Amino acid sequence: MGGDSQRKLKPMTRNHRPVNSTEEGAEGPKNRLEAALEIDGQWVVKGGLASRLFQKSALGKPLSGGKLALQPSELMFCHWHRHLPLPSNDWVAQQMTTDDLFMHRCAALEAVRDGGEKVVLFNSLKDDHKAKCTAGTWALRWNRNQHPSRDEPLAQVRWFASQDLVGWRELLEWGEAVQAQNHKAEILVVDGEFDVTIYRLEIEKIAGNMALPDLG
Repeated sequence: MGGDSQRKLKPMTRNHRPVNSTEEGAEGPKNRLEAALEIDGQWVVKGGLASRLFQKSALGKPLSGGKLALQPSELMFCHWHRHLPLPSNDWVAQQMTTDDLFMHRCAALEAVRDGGEKVVLFNSLKDDHKAKCTAGTWALRWNRNQHPSRDEPLAQVRWFASQDLVGWRELLEWGEAVQAQNHKAEILVVDGEFDVTIYRLEIEKIAGNMALPDLG
């Protein structure tokens, strides 16, 4: 303990993510992309950009006419990682006004896609993939070398804010149902500083005489 006074503590470095299309120093392509437009309550991109986002990254839900609908958290991911401008400089503030967990959702999506995995939010899934989801599932996950258009999903994903109360019985039943689909059950926990911890649930059959806890 005697040397502790000489120890230099280094604060944890956190990633910097711009929330303004015109933030100074923000990098982007020389030819600025066209921002998404709100059409019938959806954020829509079109043309080659729409094709690239879906074919390469499995982002968004394809629409007719070569268009792609992005959910707000997907749009934010594209802003951070695909140089897509935000619809307006106050767009993030608008989203946070209507959804106080908006940035938690964005942090969760970024974390689970960090390694290049393809993660498709429930509302962006095709109907046949939606039918495979257990109630409560937020997204399906594929490996980075797979694509929803040709491969079966590997995992079902859901997320929680760290302050949420845990419904252990419901979580157990969800995990059992996911495993019954031959999918992995994955949980993301987003804390108040938007750090994300990822867990994989596995259901074990415990044998013995010890009384099980009351799960409520």
